[in-house]
Amino acid sequence: MKTSLLKPLLLLLALSLFSACSDDDDSDTDPNPAATDLTGKLNADSRFSLFVDALKRTGLDASLDAGTYTVFAPTDAAFNAWISDMGYTDLDALEMGMGSEALQRVVAYHIIKGRYLSTSLQSGYSKSLGINNAKDTLRFYLEAGAQIKLNDQATVEDPNLVASNGVIHALNGVNMPLSVYGLLAVNPSYSSLEAAIGLADGNLNTVLADPSLSITLFAPNNTAFDSLVAQTPNVNILFELVADMGTDELATLIYYHASGQVLMRSELQTGSLNTLADNGSGGKLSVFINIGSSIRIIDNSSTTEDAVLTSADIVGTNGVLHLIDGVLLFQ
Repeated sequence: MKTSLLKPLLLLLALSLFSACSDDDDSDTDPNPAATDLTGKLNADSRFSLFVDALKRTGLDASLDAGTYTVFAPTDAAFNAWISDMGYTDLDALEMGMGSEALQRVVAYHIIKGRYLSTSLQSGYSKSLGINNAKDTLRFYLEAGAQIKLNDQATVEDPNLVASNGVIHALNGVNMPLSVYGLLAVNPSYSSLEAAIGLADGNLNTVLADPSLSITLFAPNNTAFDSLVAQTPNVNILFELVADMGTDELATLIYYHASGQVLMRSELQTGSLNTLADNGSGGKLSVFINIGSSIRIIDNSSTTEDAVLTSADIVGTNGVLHLIDGVLLFQ
């Protein structure tokens, strides 16, 4: 009887010991990844050691603990490539060279508020946590689809690393803040304006990307340029429109869409607004802003409809981009 009772007891003890050992072996793994917060998940993934270091240096790790965010995290390979491209040997040298504030701006540019899995991301401009020198919130252009790209600079290579207070998408590159021109150039719906800027006299792509400038750019979409082409006699494509207009007049047209001050949507007022386009008499050409149920920009041509502001406050490093549905003509 003693033997028969002893065997089950020994078996039960062995099973208990095995279970305890198994729990100890699993202590370094996370059976429920969503139970780990963003900073914990980033710290636990060796691919993001440099990004984690940059978060700590800039104090942004504390921000991640205080809300719900989507983090586009460059891998160490991506971060090292960026450091090298910037002309530095390591993160210490990079921070010393560009400054902590500039580093914080870049790191914050990879974070947006809210939890967005890859399936819920949509093409368009996303508001980051980064700010420019004027303290306005920077945006980047996200291209959704089979491949998710940011500013046409970095691609998501491993999406949907879920945390308790958000989600992480691993990036194969560092997403750098763009100028007003840069934000325009990465959006395929504004490729006609980009092409016109490149064809105009005066290297306007360089001018509109100048970090020393503070500008507001009203950007007509491709459909607006198609309409202008269609209504211009003997013109069928954009290049014919440019040839008909001349590259010097085209430059004036581009400058007619820009103001030499940064005006957010809330700062636009009904009345005349001087543009960067010269009027030929030492002054500047102006457009008329009409604030109503919609914001309309009225040009100097009686043959065109008012341009309607369709999207606003797309902030770049040197100003703001407002999207409009018509090309503004100065004569």
